[in-house]
Formats: sequence, C-alpha cells, structure tokens
Amino acid sequence: MRKIVETFRNILFSCVILMALVSVLLYTFVWKEQDTVSLFENRNLAVKMDLEETQFWDSSTQNTLEDVLADQFIGRQEIVQIKKKFDKMTSRYIYGANTDDYVLTKLGDTNVYQLGDSDYMINGLMQFDENYEKRILNRIDQMNQIASDYPEIDFYLYRPMQGHETSLFDAANNVTSYGEYYNQLFEDNIEFPVAFLEIDSLEKYKEMFYSSDHHWNYRGAYQGYVDIMTLLGKEDEVLEPEAINSCNGYKFYGTFSTRTANMLGPDDYYLYEIDYDDVSLYLSGEKVNESEDIFNPKYYLSHLEQYSEEFTYHYNYSYSGYAEELYYQFVNEDEEGNILIIGDSYATAIARLLASSYENSYFVNPGNYLSNTGRYFTYDDFIKEHEIDTVLFMYTIENYFAVDKEWGDIYKNFDVHRIVED
Repeated sequence: MRKIVETFRNILFSCVILMALVSVLLYTFVWKEQDTVSLFENRNLAVKMDLEETQFWDSSTQNTLEDVLADQFIGRQEIVQIKKKFDKMTSRYIYGANTDDYVLTKLGDTNVYQLGDSDYMINGLMQFDENYEKRILNRIDQMNQIASDYPEIDFYLYRPMQGHETSLFDAANNVTSYGEYYNQLFEDNIEFPVAFLEIDSLEKYKEMFYSSDHHWNYRGAYQGYVDIMTLLGKEDEVLEPEAINSCNGYKFYGTFSTRTANMLGPDDYYLYEIDYDDVSLYLSGEKVNESEDIFNPKYYLSHLEQYSEEFTYHYNYSYSGYAEELYYQFVNEDEEGNILIIGDSYATAIARLLASSYENSYFVNPGNYLSNTGRYFTYDDFIKEHEIDTVLFMYTIENYFAVDKEWGDIYKNFDVHRIVED
C-alpha cells in the first residue's frame, strides 16, 4: 500500500510539473504579448516570431526556443531588476562605498562603473587592444584618402570625447588606460583639421555629461557646438543661449540607468532655449510639414511625457525621431554652403545649431542608413549628388572599432565606403 501511495504521489508531482511547463509554453508562445525590448539591459529580446527564421536540423530552433523562453519568462523584468539591485548591494559589501569620486566601483555584471558614492557612472576604462589600434588607423587612412580625392572640399574631424577615454581615473584605480593613446592616433595621423571635446578634470566631465548616461547634456552639447564652429572657422556665427528650460523638473534616465536597473538616481533634465534661424526640415529628401514647434524644447517635453510611463530611456525622444531617418536635411536659405555631417547620436543634439550656418546641412548616421536600405552609405554618390563643399566627421570612439553582439560589426557601418568601379 505504501508503494502505491508513493507511486501515486510521484505521478501526481510529475503531472503538476508537466502541467506547469505546458502552461508556461502556452502562455509564452500563444497568449503572451511579446516583450521586444529590455530597457534594464539595453537590448532587444528574443520573441516567438524569431522561430520562423530558424532551421530545426542545425540546432538554431532549439537555441532560439531557449532564448525566447528565457526572455519572455513570466515576471522576468521584475526578476532582472531585483538581481541588479542585489548586485549593487553585493558590490558595496565587497568593495565598500568610497567617497573618492575618482575610485571606480563596478556595478554588478555590467561594464558600468560608479564614481565613488556619487550618482555618476561611466563605461569601463579603455584597455589596450591591438585590433582597436589597427581599426582606428585603418579608418584614419580612409578619411585621409577621401580628403585627398576631393581637394576642393574642406574636411574636418571632431571627436566628442567621453569619460572612459580619459586618464583621470588611472591613478586612483592603479591602472593604465589607453583612451588617450587611441585619441593621440588621430592627432598624429589625420591630414586635415581635428579638434576634441576637452575633458581635463572630473569637474569638467560632470558639468558636461549626464550622471546616468554616456551622452553629453545640454552644456556638453553646446560646448561641442562651439568647438565645431571654431574648428570650421565660424566662431563669429555662434548662437548664444537665451535661457535654460528646466522642463518642469522632468527626470532623465539614461543608458547607464537602464543597464543597471536604475540602481542610482536619474538626472534633472534641462534644455537651452536658443533663437534659431528659420529652416525647413527634410527627412530622406521629403519635406516635413510640421510646425516650427518641432524644434522647440516644449515640443521635446511633450514628446517625452507621451512616453514617460512606458519608457525610462529618454535621450532619443528628447532629440526627436528624425535622427533615425535615412538622412535628414535642414535648409536655411539665408546662408551659403552645403555641409555633410557623418555622426551618431551625439550629432542629434546639435544638428539644429549647426544648420544655422549653412544653406543645406545633411546629417547621416551610416548605421541607420544601412538598416534602412540594406546597403552601406557611399560617400562619392552623396557628395556629388548634393554638391557638398564641407564634410565633418563627428562620432564617438566605439564606432571606430566596435563589434557588438546585438548590432553586429558597427565598425564596418562607419567605414568610408566608396564607389567600386566595375
């Protein structure tokens, strides 16, 4: 009798486990609305639709199935957030909370580091990698070559430096970082004018960057604009801020916040108010018929508030969605000259400012171009078609060498792709 009861209990337990597994599978693959993005991890999630592109006989179906189950698990977001906060507590217990802001403490299993016990965070300091050096030098050669091929066009390079590229933290953490070494490669090898965002102190860094994000804030972006205008020889045309818009106390959560499950506090969000010249906006060659309010901080604020309950990462929303286009163009009929700016998300914050000094300003993010067209951006075609007389390269260091698990070989996206003769 005892064996029968024990057998029945085992069968019952197995049935409960089986029913639970079946329920999870049905919920995940039939009823559940798929979560496509993990804001806490700053990545796209595996969804059931991905199974349509797999091959059963090469194990890709099994691997994708496992990824979908892991990414769509019930209550996964809450579990990830709890884990991130536990990682923070563990890190503090192991390393202690250091009041010296030059001392870096790794936050959990990310590549994000806290500065002392402040709310400021940066990416891990850059280390030496022979492949990084080769790729940077190769990109420099590409830039020099196209500048040589178009002697009638003025070429410039502006480097929007970030905190992890500096040597500010080396001594306090007993390390030797290589960000400044990599950046010296540009100064030593570029054959046309180059300038950098100067970060010569921790106070300067904190003044110009968000604590929760790797992007520059309104002060840093404006400094970048002033630097670029000086580089272009247009310092006399620099527009001055008239006021600071506090955006009604709106809070900004950046990439560092999302990657660490909001372990540390957000930033107060501000924008400069500037009296821009009248311009027209074209997205991929098509004129936008929206009002001038699209360039007003109040527009940004309303756009942010529209998503505030659903999203925590707001940088792209604060600087409008036109950056995701094939290319975007500002037309200012009161000016002369056509400039092509090759940039990343850093360019978006100052696009409207730079456009005030040229008749036609074209902004291209080669990665967005590739995702929109399925082909690389080719410089020769664009330069000739749009009669470009000035080219400005301005994108961050990672785009010179990075290979990313999600986005692929970002370095190749930003290559100076040319026309190949048949």
